[in-house]
Amino acid sequence: MSNWSEEENEFVVRKYFEMLSLQFSDEDFVKADYWRSVMESTGRTKGAVEYKFQNISAILDEIGMRWVKGYVPMVAYQQSLKTSVVDYLEHMISIS
Repeated sequence: MSNWSEEENEFVVRKYFEMLSLQFSDEDFVKADYWRSVMESTGRTKGAVEYKFQNISAILDEIGMRWVKGYVPMVAYQQSLKTSVVDYLEHMISIS
């Protein structure tokens, strides 16, 4: 498949931050539920989704933020993914 679209990036970022929020709250969650949801919505493979989660971890690591345990940062990511992560964070800051 081709590069992820803006809509796909926004969706995977939302799902990642749902997991991160649960992790921050010390709540249990099942990662498989999240990658399955992204797979169903995007048609991407499990490996592609998990790699994208690792890319998000890399972006968060670069800016000094914690990331979802188990999704070790992988630094080869699309610039558009970083844009989606930064936009998400800016939006969350603006509504808090």
